[in-house]
Amino acid sequence: PSVPTHPAVSHSMIKKASAPTNTSQPACCWNNFQDYLRRNARLTEAARQNNVTGTVRLKFRLDDNNQPRDFQTLRSLGYGCDEEAIRLVKAYQWQRGSDQELTLDVSFVR
Repeated sequence: PSVPTHPAVSHSMIKKASAPTNTSQPACCWNNFQDYLRRNARLTEAARQNNVTGTVRLKFRLDDNNQPRDFQTLRSLGYGCDEEAIRLVKAYQWQRGSDQELTLDVSFVR
């Protein structure tokens, strides 16, 4: 008796998995980064005195050493909040992907 054989599988029959996108991101993960911001993003004294709350939107790139550089403030709160948002981003560890450029929001609330 002959042993049953399986038909040859052609490349066209195999569904190729798409390669994951290699995007720049926080070194651990976005959830940990968001937790870090919730714990550390504090309104400056000037912002508190002027009843300012809201979100700073930053755009920046990661250099060859995974360091954030070339910050642009796309949405400003003023009163030192923009600088505080940049400080928080610079203090975090990043992993550069093929996109090199990131846009993110840092929320400052009472």
